[in-house]
Amino acid sequence: MSSPACRLLIEKYNKWSDIEADILDCVLNKKEKGGVCEKRRIYVGDKIVLAGVKKQTLDLPNLVKFSDIFDTSSFGTLQSEDNNPEGEYDFITAAEKWKKHDSYSHDQEAIIYAVGAEGSLGRAHYVKGKFVASTLCLILTPKNPTEYPVDLEFYAYYLMAIREKIVVALRNGTSKLTIKPEELDEYPIEYFDIAEQKNKKKRIIERIEALKELQEKLQQAEKKIYDDVSFM
Repeated sequence: MSSPACRLLIEKYNKWSDIEADILDCVLNKKEKGGVCEKRRIYVGDKIVLAGVKKQTLDLPNLVKFSDIFDTSSFGTLQSEDNNPEGEYDFITAAEKWKKHDSYSHDQEAIIYAVGAEGSLGRAHYVKGKFVASTLCLILTPKNPTEYPVDLEFYAYYLMAIREKIVVALRNGTSKLTIKPEELDEYPIEYFDIAEQKNKKKRIIERIEALKELQEKLQQAEKKIYDDVSFM
């Protein structure tokens, strides 16, 4: 039998060293480079996607970029611990409950959106009036109210409804998870006609009020459980 043919590869254009450096940089330093390496998340919720999750596309007629509707350029100005329980003004942080402060930085309608607090990523608070916000939050205001009129209270509910999807898609970091505003800007969300926004908000508020009534009745019923029990 004849021996296998041997081939000699000659680097004609002296590009291999640059290609090798790019590959090593991607593998060792986890860098992204166009045409060489692309990072993709491999989980959607609790499901694994081995090929990675590609960037979402605007493939539905009512989907627009987050930045088409909202201005995301403004951050809060105070650390979360800088509250004063005796203060006059609302201090909105990434936490569910609001705090108080002695002064305010804004007097307007807005959505306070948590992007820097790992356990509260994606939480949205609707506010109207005088307030100050945490540095861990964006202050969302309408970007183009002529083309995209916005009922901010409705969109606060909407963002809470899709909170998990946004967090799974956009969370970054290892020791501390955050959402990058520039990536949030590109995220596709639904835009509803302003009349539809108001109708949906009305139904949401009605359901919230009905739920509160049920919770109050439940609390009253729980208090009566042992009413007929006599104690010595």
